[in-house]
Amino acid sequence: LIGLEFCLIFITILRITLKQMSAVASSSKHSHALRKELGFVSNLLKDARSMTDYITAARLASNLATKAKEAASKFSNKELPALTIRGLPSSKGWGWQEFRKWLLEQGCQGIRFAEKRSEDVLGVVYFTEDTFRAEAVLKLADCPAPAAEGAEGSSGVVKCEVGVAADAAPRHGTKRRPETDAPKAEDTKDRNICDAVCPLWKMPYPEQLQLKFDTVARALAKAKAEEEASAVNQRASGLGRYSNTNQKGGKNYNNRNHNPAKRAREGEGRPDPASLICPLQGILRSPLLENYRNKSEFTMGYDINEQPTVGFLLGAFVDGMTAVADPSPTRHTSRTALAMAAAAQEFLRTQSKLAVYDKRRQTGFWRLLLVREGRKGSTFIPVPATAEENGRAELAKAEVEGSTPPGPSQPSPLLQVTGDRPFAELAPWPYLCAPESSQPPEGATPLDAVFEAEAAAPNPDEVLVMVQANDKFVDKETGMAELSAMREFLRERCVSLGLNLTVFKIQWHSGVSNAAPLDAPVLSLPDEDAATAAGYIVDSLCDFKFRISPTAFFQVNSAATCVLYRLAGLWAAEGNAFTSSSSSLAADEALGQKGPKTLLLDVCCGTGTIGLTLAGQVDKVVGVDITSSAIQDAKVNAELNGVQNAEFLTGKAEVVLPEVLAKQAASYENIVAIVDPPRAGLHKSVLKALLRCPKISRVVYVSCNPDSLAENLKVLCDPAAVASGNAFVAEKAMALDLFPHTAHVETIVKLQRMY
Repeated sequence: LIGLEFCLIFITILRITLKQMSAVASSSKHSHALRKELGFVSNLLKDARSMTDYITAARLASNLATKAKEAASKFSNKELPALTIRGLPSSKGWGWQEFRKWLLEQGCQGIRFAEKRSEDVLGVVYFTEDTFRAEAVLKLADCPAPAAEGAEGSSGVVKCEVGVAADAAPRHGTKRRPETDAPKAEDTKDRNICDAVCPLWKMPYPEQLQLKFDTVARALAKAKAEEEASAVNQRASGLGRYSNTNQKGGKNYNNRNHNPAKRAREGEGRPDPASLICPLQGILRSPLLENYRNKSEFTMGYDINEQPTVGFLLGAFVDGMTAVADPSPTRHTSRTALAMAAAAQEFLRTQSKLAVYDKRRQTGFWRLLLVREGRKGSTFIPVPATAEENGRAELAKAEVEGSTPPGPSQPSPLLQVTGDRPFAELAPWPYLCAPESSQPPEGATPLDAVFEAEAAAPNPDEVLVMVQANDKFVDKETGMAELSAMREFLRERCVSLGLNLTVFKIQWHSGVSNAAPLDAPVLSLPDEDAATAAGYIVDSLCDFKFRISPTAFFQVNSAATCVLYRLAGLWAAEGNAFTSSSSSLAADEALGQKGPKTLLLDVCCGTGTIGLTLAGQVDKVVGVDITSSAIQDAKVNAELNGVQNAEFLTGKAEVVLPEVLAKQAASYENIVAIVDPPRAGLHKSVLKALLRCPKISRVVYVSCNPDSLAENLKVLCDPAAVASGNAFVAEKAMALDLFPHTAHVETIVKLQRMY
């Protein structure tokens, strides 16, 4: 009882300490690390079975409380978002208290603390989050300076500078390095919109593939390093799995100098293939490199010349960037979306009577233009030519015409490209590339043979447009009249371009950011006809159809998504017994055929895209998602595609999965799970559910964030649980380029349970 009492006391003190640290810096790396250790100590207390365990937990909690206190004392204000404000009164009665009170009167929120000496005409305010600083910039724009009797510098308006101004630091007795100030107008003019939205646009595509492959390789190396560190700690520990110290040498394997996981995290080089948690076979290139997006969101604002513009922001608003630039130079935006943006911009400049939204002053009507495209036929998936094939074609053309072969980025007129194929006939292997340090199956294309020429995709069958507008700017009647006029303008433009604008929607939103809440209303115009009032279009993934509403999630690169889902299906349908990585593409094809009595669990299924495309390879699909609206869409999509062996359930995976398995596991020989989580990765409760369901023999993990993938693999492949059958072994992995010309990369990992 004494041990338990001490332990509870220390845990309480520690929680208070961490809560204080979190209030100072919610994103502090110190707070994050200490929270992980707190969870470790809490689990120890939960699992304690003897007085020795309780005393051990108390000792570890005491040490952790000391570390938290030291981290808090070393914490620097430079990690907090700061704002320098000039034009404040200079008098004895106007110090930091009056400064803070004035900020609160102006509606500023999230203030951590404020610094101002009474003799200064400037002050520095620190916020708990970047969003609060951004809101403060808007609220204080052109704000009259506060008045104080006998004070200097209190006339006119206050001026805001993002960060801590260079002349503010020494006056306030700090040694902080000044943050970057807001960009100047002349700096904005030199910015290229491509650098902001598709930063790899200048890089040759083979180099992009190598860069993304290396990113995934480092994540897999990090996962293995942390797995090995965990195993070493468990073997060397004198306190079982709860200690991080070596009993003999006293070394902490989580120490900065001895942690192999930290070395993998910080390494920028190319890791050795032997250091990865599983073989990384290569990277699947995108079938389309140019104009591949089926969804585009354009900001309606002012360009650097204060002209109404429909395009992309030149930088982050929190950094002071509000200028909108022409989107036409970007490589990933579709030609249809660019045409709609140009037409909307022409309307704003020549016909509209209302202003575009100005984030600096929080005023204006027009805010955002969303364009989505739908294709009722099969997805256009061209087969890329290699450099050798294109070279032969161009030499033949040159001999016939006596012309000069085009450069490497120009499409070849003789290039043979096929598309519009059923999902079951799609082979991912023509898109497989072999970067340096990869372990590819036989037949992969080396990077020096990757060529960028491609055929242009056909126009979409349907176009959906949603306009976001500020309903607080004008009365409803005036706003609706303007929106109706824009709709007719866009329709006429579509007719002239051979496009079919089938859906036009409006979204009312009056917040600071264009990111509207999930419940923001999406409405039709009052005079909308019944044919377009439904509010959705139909798009395809290979020969599967999906209903797409304005705000629904759907992958933006349909061609690459088909390749991704096809490979996921092949790996999910492979043999039940754990085997080494396949070295043959033909072997993977053979293993990908439909096996006997297989149940597929689509975890975090969303609108059911993965499960429905793979329903023909298994006996039954059960999709689970916590979002009820997504499950409703999944059911509609199943009916739309005539899929009758799919069931979609709403609820938490950790609750639903055991219930499903208890009822249905006995009817199937194989049970496989496919998970496709958001960027944050799988929640720990979902990880536990997968680990605690021994009937799940295989997991195919589709990740859009290598960092969260590494964290999840560390849990799923915990070496301490492998022997008991409560963990998986990573068998093989593949990178996939879903977003050419950006730094984002997808990863597919096949995990097999070890019984």
